[in-house]
Formats: sequence, C-alpha cells, structure tokens
Amino acid sequence: IYGDVQDPKGIQGNINNLTYDQKKKISYKAVSDHQIAIEARQAEGNDDHKKSIYKWRQIFGNDFPEYSS
Repeated sequence: IYGDVQDPKGIQGNINNLTYDQKKKISYKAVSDHQIAIEARQAEGNDDHKKSIYKWRQIFGNDFPEYSS
C-alpha cells in the first residue's frame, strides 16, 4: 500500500494517489483484520463456531451471516 503503483497502460505513471494517512489507515486495518482472521481460524479449529463466526463478522461486518445453532 505504501509503494508506487505504476499505470499498467503506461500513461499516468504512479496511480497510487493515497495520502500517507490513508495508507496508514489501510495498513493498520489489514494488520488488524489479519490477526482477527487468525483468531477466527483458531476458534474454528477448537470447534467454537460461535466465536469463529463472531470474529469473521468483525472483519466483514453485519452482512456476514450470524451464528445460529
């Protein structure tokens, strides 16, 4: 996210126009979501499906299905 992204058509050069603060926010969110995904997979591996679904909903939001037993 921090690096240059060259225009694949070769017209505009770097097309990564994000500010440093935007890049930092995206990077932080990716690191945070990665950790939550690890926790979701661990919960699934421990047969704690309710916790696993809760963790996935933290990442994907309320559109992700809720746990139902």
